[in-house]
Amino acid sequence: MGRKERKQKGLFDVPAGERRFQTFVPLHLLWVGYMADLLSLPQPGQGQGQGQGQGQGQGQGQEQAIRLATQLPANVFAKLVKADYHGAILTVVKSRSPSNVGISGIVIKDTENMFNLVTRDNAMKAIPKEGSVFTFALGTTLVTLYGSQFTIRPADRVSKKFKSKPTVDL
Repeated sequence: MGRKERKQKGLFDVPAGERRFQTFVPLHLLWVGYMADLLSLPQPGQGQGQGQGQGQGQGQGQEQAIRLATQLPANVFAKLVKADYHGAILTVVKSRSPSNVGISGIVIKDTENMFNLVTRDNAMKAIPKEGSVFTFALGTTLVTLYGSQFTIRPADRVSKKFKSKPTVDL
């Protein structure tokens, strides 16, 4: 069965009764572990042993942010472009459509031109990638994604070789 046939039969659609934010929280927790592993960051909950003070935990978060910032130019960018975002909590910070700004939710479907998010109020929102800027938190670091650079099918994005190109602000 081809991709067009599967789409026509609705195999890619999430049933309306299953579109609850709480249903996808475990997917988000898996995604956080995936990103920590992908970017060689400490796993969530690791390294913060029992009995440590709050100040020491914050110090580790700052070390993580510094390590991510020092890797950022080529290594992290290449990994972020090819990463899978199913399960990420994305927030729209800029968009050609002003009504999309401020929408935040868990990515449940990543297509060539859209991110489908389930918001905290259990609504499913389709956000176009082209012309949108997204952010997500990775530990204590806020990462910005320019949707125009992600307008490729996720399966093709993994194998494609990307060239560094300047980002033009909206």
